[in-house]
Amino acid sequence: MHPISLSIISFVVIFGFILSLKPLASFLKLIDTPDRRKIHKASTPKIGGLAIAFFIIPYLYVKAPSFNLSHVAMLGLFSLIALSYIDDIKGLPGVIQFLSQSVIAFLIVHFGDLSVDHLGFIIPGFHDLVLSPLYRDIFSTLSLVGLINAFNMIDGLNGLLGSLSLCLAFIFLSLSLYHQIEINIFLSSLIIGALIAFLYFNFPKNKANRNVIFLGDIGSTLLGFMIYWMT
Repeated sequence: MHPISLSIISFVVIFGFILSLKPLASFLKLIDTPDRRKIHKASTPKIGGLAIAFFIIPYLYVKAPSFNLSHVAMLGLFSLIALSYIDDIKGLPGVIQFLSQSVIAFLIVHFGDLSVDHLGFIIPGFHDLVLSPLYRDIFSTLSLVGLINAFNMIDGLNGLLGSLSLCLAFIFLSLSLYHQIEINIFLSSLIIGALIAFLYFNFPKNKANRNVIFLGDIGSTLLGFMIYWMT
């Protein structure tokens, strides 16, 4: 499917999911209440990430055979999303969340064929730096967990993480079209449509900040995983 068509489908579906999930935010316990550490003044639904996950994860699973996607990686992504949902509604202790993410990430990179095998020519005058199996798994696990948590920390202002991820998705799409990397064309096109739909709802339309939604931990986890996948 053409990238533009794929982005349009992603935009339309996720736009509809957001409209459908907003009334259910309280039932799903996905409400971000204001406190001293937060800028927003009103309780805000954080269902943006869930809406994106509802479309992207099943669609990836359906398309998995076409791109030889690992079912272990898909199951790992679902596990990370489930962990993020629990953190969104209950607030997991940092140590438990980090350890859980690390275990899931290790299983993804070791058994899901998503490890970083070499680091390229990062030192002038040296050959391509190839990682041994042990260092490959350690580096890949820390990279995935670090990227997910970095995205979570960035997600503090309206539009910040969404805009950054959208720019990255356009860069990956451009590079992937040039090099004809089909899986990255597919993933980046999905993300572009999804984020344009989300950003429409992420910016306040008035001073009361009504009708705004947040990504939540689910969204930052999903985007971090996708960017890692395409790297």
